[in-house]
Amino acid sequence: MTATLRHLIGRHVPVQRDCDICGKPFTSRNAEAARMMLAGRLRVCDDCRRAGARTTLTYGEYLKTDWWRHRRERALELAESHCQVCNSPGPLEIHHRTYERLGHERDADLIVLCADCHRLF
Repeated sequence: MTATLRHLIGRHVPVQRDCDICGKPFTSRNAEAARMMLAGRLRVCDDCRRAGARTTLTYGEYLKTDWWRHRRERALELAESHCQVCNSPGPLEIHHRTYERLGHERDADLIVLCADCHRLF
């Protein structure tokens, strides 16, 4: 990890770059986005992401990010910590209904499932 990346951990210092798709400049909105931009992993603006651009992280790397932890917790909260198919209290997993917006999921892109129901899907 570079000194610049270590400096950003735990705080947000805005970082700006040009979008790889449309060329417009965009600025990080939080410390995680700033770290990803500096590491070359966040390379597209919000407009292009909403239009379907995906994260450049591998799926395994993405699941380790603070953003995914936040999205996972939000999905669990919205499902009231129960499987959305059988209403089981757990153990619970978060299933992507679509990978179209991986890294920029909408609430409807995720569903909370118990392990048994997740195997079915």
